[in-house]
Amino acid sequence: MEPAYSIRISRLAVQSKVFPLYEVENGEKWTINVWPKRDVPVREYLQLQGRFSHLTEEDIEFIQENVDREWERLVARVGQ
Repeated sequence: MEPAYSIRISRLAVQSKVFPLYEVENGEKWTINVWPKRDVPVREYLQLQGRFSHLTEEDIEFIQENVDREWERLVARVGQ
């Protein structure tokens, strides 16, 4: 990827919830550090990276469903 895109892609990774930013204290207290302000589709994150160009629409939908499910698990764990 072009170095100029690295910050944008990193932000999209967090905003799309592919890589949520959270911390765990002493294995007990879970905190989400960044709550995305808008729902960014996983597709937007994947599109900018050539390494994902082989993915089909079905693949992207599957990834989106998994990301959504894991986000909900994280939110439930945090208790928000």
